[in-house]
Formats: sequence, structure tokens, C-alpha cells
Amino acid sequence: MQLLYGQPWTSLAGWAGAASALADRALSSLRQVILVVDDEVGCRQSIREILKAYPEFEVVDACSAAEARQQLKKHEHRICCAFVDLRLSGGSESGGMALTREIRRKYAWVGVVIFSGYAASHERELRDLGVVSILTKGSASPTDILVAAKASRSFLWSWHHFEAHDKRRIRKLLLIALLSMAVTMLSRWMR
Repeated sequence: MQLLYGQPWTSLAGWAGAASALADRALSSLRQVILVVDDEVGCRQSIREILKAYPEFEVVDACSAAEARQQLKKHEHRICCAFVDLRLSGGSESGGMALTREIRRKYAWVGVVIFSGYAASHERELRDLGVVSILTKGSASPTDILVAAKASRSFLWSWHHFEAHDKRRIRKLLLIALLSMAVTMLSRWMR
């Protein structure tokens, strides 16, 4: 008996199971990354805990603007959203604001959500930068955080933002899914 991705494929049903496992593995590599940038560990952990319940998201965090830049380079085309605190590293507002400007300039497909207690005085400038949402620390509910994250997905998941290798992977996944459905239907018909 031969195995394909850990599944026996001596029958059509076994092949369909193997194709399904392959599609699941490929889809998990397309999970959307959310970057959380905050110098307070508690805030980063609370956002991580809220979004961890949704399998389509992978959360990475950074405690400074410099670390956020490293994460942006590492996960460049998978990041769909960045939660950014305006006051990073010692209470300076320039750290978070400068990072927001840089994200909007270099990574235009990334939706930025400001998660700060000090955003009210900068609201107009943040809206001009194209920030998706402004949430206030302490009063934002888990639903607010989830809605902001899902609203940011539209930046990444529009087809023209995909790299060529991602488009090939998506086409391959669709082909595998169609073949899997055809094999399943054929195996049911042959019974």
C-alpha cells in the first residue's frame, strides 16, 4: 500500500482523503498574519488571545518599532493587519506614528489599526494616512478588535496584491479541490 501525505491511496476514497489533506496543508500556509506592535506585554497578549480563536489568523508581535520592521520584512506578503500603539519605547508618540507612516508608505496593502489611549489628538492625521480603525485601549471590546482585523483583510486579499507564486499556489489549491470533489463523486457513483 502506498501513502500520499500519510493517507493510503489504494482506492479512490483514499486518494480523495490524501488530496484533501494536501489542500488543508497548503491552505494553512496562506494564513493571514497580524502584527501587534505595543511595548506593553499585556496589550499584546490580550490581542493575541482574542485572535487566536480564529484559525485564519496567525499573530506575531513586536515590542518596538525596530522589532516591528523586522517582522514586516520576515512576513512581508502575508501580513494583512498591524495593530500599532502610538506611544512606543518610553512614551514617545513619534515611534508609533513614524511606524504607521512607514507601513502605509512601504507596505500599502497592510491595514493599520491604531490601538492606543492617545490617538484622539492625532485622529485627523491618522485618517489622512488611511488608518483602518482607531481603537482606544481599555475600552475596545474583543468584537471591536476582531472587526478591525477582518476589515483589514480586504487590503491583502484583493487579487492584485498577490505575488505570482501565491497566485500559482491558489490556482493549484483550486485544482486539487476540484479533483478531490470529482474523485469523491466518482467513488460514490461506483458504489
